Amino acid sequence: MNNRVLIVDGDMEMLKRVYSDVVIYYKDDFTLITIKNGKEAQDILKNISVHLMISDMRIPGVSGFNFLYWLNNKFPKLPVVIMNDFGDTTLIKFIKRKCPYRYLEKPFDVDDLAYIVFQSLEEIKSGDFKGIPLLPFLQVVKVEQERCKIQIAEGKKTGTLFFDNGELIAAYTDKLEGKEASIEILEWENPEIRISKKYDEPNGNIESGLLEIINRLVGKQQSKKEQEQRKGIFKEATTKISEKKKSNKQKEVSMAIEKEVLNPLLDIEGVNAALVYTGTGELILNEISPQCDVNPKLLGAQLPQMFKRANEMTQKLDFGETDSYRIRSSNKMILHKCVVIGKYGLGIVAERDVVTGQVDIVMDSVIEKIKESMG
Repeated sequence: MNNRVLIVDGDMEMLKRVYSDVVIYYKDDFTLITIKNGKEAQDILKNISVHLMISDMRIPGVSGFNFLYWLNNKFPKLPVVIMNDFGDTTLIKFIKRKCPYRYLEKPFDVDDLAYIVFQSLEEIKSGDFKGIPLLPFLQVVKVEQERCKIQIAEGKKTGTLFFDNGELIAAYTDKLEGKEASIEILEWENPEIRISKKYDEPNGNIESGLLEIINRLVGKQQSKKEQEQRKGIFKEATTKISEKKKSNKQKEVSMAIEKEVLNPLLDIEGVNAALVYTGTGELILNEISPQCDVNPKLLGAQLPQMFKRANEMTQKLDFGETDSYRIRSSNKMILHKCVVIGKYGLGIVAERDVVTGQVDIVMDSVIEKIKESMG
């Protein structure tokens, strides 16, 4: 059975322009259910099990806060992605960097939505994605100027944030309070939250607003990154590849590949981008030409799906396994070759008239080097 994905959005333009196409294009990958208001969403959730919900902050019939409050109390484990087209720029940038697969900024297109869905479903499989994401929810609280208490837990760590009129007024963890407690909580990677509308008045220990605390946290993270770079801990030339847990309980595979291994492909005239990705669409490595505006994450999500469909077709025709494919559009060409069938792929985007013979030879050479890196 396909994963069920529930979209809650009253935007009719998005329904016509994006959601209807997603239903058609990705019907073999997941089932998309679109709902226009909060009441319909509540009825659906009471009667149908869904694997992922994507909800706009502004939906007809109920405020974003009240809908998420209801959801948090009735279905606390249901993974939620929050989408929005307004808010404070600083907070949005922080959210997108901290939890990119749990927040979707409008406007977006078919491929943007599909990418978020594929990545979110993969995170759900790993057990890292549960409930309502903290940071996007804080944006809802701030924008709608709500009063609430949020209890947060990550593993054995616990904390509490208190808001009044959309502003953070107090924060506590087991060992800290005030600004330091709020900063620690905001640094947690995958916290689970419980929302309460009523609370006993806390001792106000935060005078500055949420945005000031986030700015301080961003500065702290940048400082930490600079220290790591000076120590040589952060190496741009390498990246670790780890496969998520598979249904067949394969052992996690990890490897390090030098980014320079892709350079021979970028040296070919007409090649715009080269990418290495997993069979589930997780981007491992990419090299993009400065003249190219290709979104590497989107390509990393789409190329394996293209390969999956090509492989299904060859198997139906009894032609055996597909190990490569080539797509030529009016102005571009996409080439994919398997590094390890079903696990890792190498793809390139090039101009339509690129010399494909040369590309094929170099791709084969690069694949051999990648396999050597994998051991």
